[in-house]
Amino acid sequence: MEPGDIVQAEVFAWVGGLEAQVQMSVAIPPVSEVNSQCADLARQAYEEGLRNLKPGKKFEDVVSAMEAVLDRPGVWHLTPLIHSMNPMLVLGLLE
Repeated sequence: MEPGDIVQAEVFAWVGGLEAQVQMSVAIPPVSEVNSQCADLARQAYEEGLRNLKPGKKFEDVVSAMEAVLDRPGVWHLTPLIHSMNPMLVLGLLE
């Protein structure tokens, strides 16, 4: 590993009998300007998600608020910006 490298991982952990998913990125300084800008945008989207994650909010509303941060030229993403536990799994456990 060398300065400027980024290590990414996707971790699947079991919590309360259900699988949770986490994506992580760790950079070795110095980080390139492009990667630094991407990290800033990711953090802004995360903060927007936290502001919108409230009882009564629809999943799509939270996702839309997070995606609005990225609605600018040259910015794109491949997957949803938020993961959650499937509520149907919990309902299935109650039967």
